[in-house]
Amino acid sequence: MVEVTRCGIGNAIRNGTCADNPIVITRYLDSIDSTAELIFCERERVALYLNTTQILLDTICDTLIPMHWRQMCLDQIYRPLLNAERLISHPEDRVKFARLQVEMHTLVPYFL
Repeated sequence: MVEVTRCGIGNAIRNGTCADNPIVITRYLDSIDSTAELIFCERERVALYLNTTQILLDTICDTLIPMHWRQMCLDQIYRPLLNAERLISHPEDRVKFARLQVEMHTLVPYFL
């Protein structure tokens, strides 16, 4: 099993290097939630959740990643997406969120 540090866990998920260890995704999303709690600015928390969603979406769409890993990312993508939606209050963030949703609805059926 690949040893994953906190700073490299996003890359491990994105590259599928821990595809044999599904708990990595849960731990990553838990660490994102913990980090978000420490951020005072709401817009920065929204950006963190949107970036996390983008990492999961990029992984889902990467055909070089094992299918079961991509499916696990799809199963968990709701967590950062719902957290971002719950926090959005700025119109610019609402637009970014809507664009990400359209991208998801367009790409996921194509790649899975």
